[in-house]
Amino acid sequence: MSISPIDVRDVENEVVRLVVDCWRYNFGLKTLGGGYVRHVLAFAERHIVDLETSHVENTPPPWHGGLARWAASTASGGPLDWLATLVFWGAVEWGVRGLLGSPEDELGREYEAIGSSLQARPTVGRFTEIVREALRKSGVRKVEVSWVYGYGDLLSLGRRGSRLTLEFRRGRKRRRYEVVHEDQDALARLEDAIRVLTAREAH
Repeated sequence: MSISPIDVRDVENEVVRLVVDCWRYNFGLKTLGGGYVRHVLAFAERHIVDLETSHVENTPPPWHGGLARWAASTASGGPLDWLATLVFWGAVEWGVRGLLGSPEDELGREYEAIGSSLQARPTVGRFTEIVREALRKSGVRKVEVSWVYGYGDLLSLGRRGSRLTLEFRRGRKRRRYEVVHEDQDALARLEDAIRVLTAREAH
């Protein structure tokens, strides 16, 4: 994993102010052809630190209805066949979730553990350890600093429906991250918080 020109040792004592749990599309060996890698962006006093994890998914969460929607999309018949397939696989998916637990519930527990750490105003170094510890309980093996941005590197921030997109540019490199959330009010509040921090720190 590459580290940006800003050395992580220069930012590890900055206090983390905001955390964004997001996903970045990757085409390569890490995702076995193509998929989304989970990242945690820590907005600190003067920099934004990208923590890349080993958590990979075909599509960003929420996964709810994913199996049923996929099965229905492959149904070869007309609308009734599509609906029957959706209902059948929806019931199967509901049963599997009852036995194994919901991925969304697991994500919720992780968000809570990571978010509650901000009350103690952790430094970037301590926050990295908190994220490692929280995700390790869910089977995520690796959490590493992948990149360090300045606030002026945030190229664009936009929301459409249930997705919030952040794009950064440092030199010739561009990186795009997505936050997916069914609560559009929550996404709007997150977008506002990022804009406030960026406006304050970019000057």
